[in-house]
Amino acid sequence: MAAQSRLKLSAAMFAVLWSAGMIWWSGDFTLPRIVIFSIAGVIGGLLWYWLMAKWQRWVLARTGGRQAS
Repeated sequence: MAAQSRLKLSAAMFAVLWSAGMIWWSGDFTLPRIVIFSIAGVIGGLLWYWLMAKWQRWVLARTGGRQAS
């Protein structure tokens, strides 16, 4: 699996798990809360992807483009 695919998968999993955890933790399963936490999860997933991609580029620049297997 390519590094970009793993990064996208990890961002999607972060968003799903974070959203599910926040919905479960709130204890109130009303539609507005589910929508708000789902939107926040999407934003969190996008931030995760952006920050990890930035970190990945920084690591590759420091190692001269060598990737760990």
